[in-house]
Amino acid sequence: MSEASLVIRHADQHLSLAAGEAVLLTGPVGCGKTHYLRCLAGLETGAADIVLHYDGRAWPEVDDMFAVRMHADYWPPLWLGQSIREELTFGLLQMPADEALLELLQRWQLGHVRLDAGLQSLNRTESVRLSLAGMELVQPRLALIDNPVAALTAEDAALLRQDILAWAERSRCMMVVACNRWQDWPRERMHLWRIAAKGVWPVREAMSE
Repeated sequence: MSEASLVIRHADQHLSLAAGEAVLLTGPVGCGKTHYLRCLAGLETGAADIVLHYDGRAWPEVDDMFAVRMHADYWPPLWLGQSIREELTFGLLQMPADEALLELLQRWQLGHVRLDAGLQSLNRTESVRLSLAGMELVQPRLALIDNPVAALTAEDAALLRQDILAWAERSRCMMVVACNRWQDWPRERMHLWRIAAKGVWPVREAMSE
């Protein structure tokens, strides 16, 4: 039996995404990539309303507060907690054991940070990784990630791209990543949605030169 797909409709257009699939949302600077992510997250509305259906049903359901999670491109970050532990577990109904949190941090190359450490001690790469680790902890079905490798070194960016896609594959999470330079991402592991200009909804294209 095939896995259910998320279908995104706006006006007479539609895009689809299945569990474990990752999409690169690209286009020129200022074309509206962040706006589109925020529309998918339910934080903004567009010129034509976006309607999401998963397995044929309207989605997300009202009581599914962790179905969609978004990483925003802010620097400095907008933290919700005071420590690493508080940031990872903010809003959770049940507190994970420290062992589980440490394993999560190790998976995101943050094994060197302490759970009681202050968030101000993190650099940009560590901050992005902590944000994504917190998203993985709640196990969303759709992860929206805005410009995660901006201003990172080439080495840090390459490692983070691999870790982001590894998360999608191991958790079967659907993922949309907004980024200007689609050429830097592994084309064999992602779909490509391109926005041509501001106010135009994305269309699916082949990941080719």
